[in-house]
Amino acid sequence: MEMLGSANTFFAVIALLLVANIEMILQLRLYALYAYDKRIVLPVAVLFVAVLSGMMVMAVFIHQYENNYKAQISGACAIVGSVDWLYLFWVPMMGLDLVLVLLAGYKSLQHYFQVPDKTWSGARLMHVFARDSMLYFLW
Repeated sequence: MEMLGSANTFFAVIALLLVANIEMILQLRLYALYAYDKRIVLPVAVLFVAVLSGMMVMAVFIHQYENNYKAQISGACAIVGSVDWLYLFWVPMMGLDLVLVLLAGYKSLQHYFQVPDKTWSGARLMHVFARDSMLYFLW
């Protein structure tokens, strides 16, 4: 009974850990774009830890809510009522993603404007890389 009732919490934590791995990869790409500048690395790393910690705290609250409001209905565990603020669970991670996208976009534009001659053969390739990088972050 206990295992079935906490399945939602278990899957939420697993999903959070999987997304955290993706976020770390995105951060490493961003750090490489900024040549590991400490003015970027440290604030983004602190923001990531704060977001991950906040989401883990929210997962604990959701778990407590499920434990307080679960009931056994025909042999299966069910949650009586709903968590009205459950949609807020992914908002901090979306905020972190927005920061990463904005920083990557700024650096891409900065690199683009630094190229003096935009007609050289590699300029088209750099344009494609910048576009694909932004599409990757947005996705």
